[in-house]
Amino acid sequence: MRLPVLPYAVDSNFTRVGTGKADFALAKNLMDRWGHFQLGWSDVEASTGTGKGDRVCVSANVLGVWIRNPLQVVYNETGVVRGGSGS
Repeated sequence: MRLPVLPYAVDSNFTRVGTGKADFALAKNLMDRWGHFQLGWSDVEASTGTGKGDRVCVSANVLGVWIRNPLQVVYNETGVVRGGSGS
């Protein structure tokens, strides 16, 4: 099944989580397995792909009710540093 082409919102946030290649590799690994969604009240299956076109289902507990939000990855920037020193 192909999703229709529609305008989409771009969500970009920048927060320093460390410095250097080792910290970058740890953070990238966390993002690649959707670790930023493993919060107890939200979840994404860790084996879900992060590449363009991959389908993602975000589950979240809202006031005691679990909801699902099906999404599709539009693009994935890797190794790009913007809005920071890049150190």
